[in-house]
Amino acid sequence: MPQNTNSKWDNEEIGALWKKVGKAGTFLTGKINGEPVIIFSNKNKKNENQPDYRVYISQSNGGGSAPRQNNNYSRPRQQPRNEPVAANAPNDDIDF
Repeated sequence: MPQNTNSKWDNEEIGALWKKVGKAGTFLTGKINGEPVIIFSNKNKKNENQPDYRVYISQSNGGGSAPRQNNNYSRPRQQPRNEPVAANAPNDDIDF
């Protein structure tokens, strides 16, 4: 009798990434929520409140991925996770 190998995380997965090495260094490519993405480390990070990585919507350029130049992409609405939100939660403005 086959075992059920599905875990809780199978239902939580939103994408997958692959590490690649290019002329400019190491980066990640893959899909998140079906959208192709490319991820680079933030080489301009100067403060701890700045992100370690930057995620871009990508487009194929004949075997690789590149960030879109003119991006009119609007993020799809995320479904709420039914988590309570504090009325006095701080406004964490992260400088991108």
